[in-house]
Amino acid sequence: MRVIGPLADAHPPLTWAGLWAQVQAVANQLDAAWPTDATVMTMSSNRPASVPLFLGVLYSGRTVFPVDAALTAVELE
Repeated sequence: MRVIGPLADAHPPLTWAGLWAQVQAVANQLDAAWPTDATVMTMSSNRPASVPLFLGVLYSGRTVFPVDAALTAVELE
């Protein structure tokens, strides 16, 4: 998920229920698109939006492999 523009740095308050809903949404999207034994590579700066992504991958039963957001395309090959 990438947010661009003036809302990119806006962080509305997040409740536990809201976090849980986001975690489930990530897991549901992964369940619809990827096998359960997949490893999911995430590239995100240290932002609040990365938490539901990370937890959603784990909740889905998949392996999460976070990489530094500063890596270049050449370094990722």
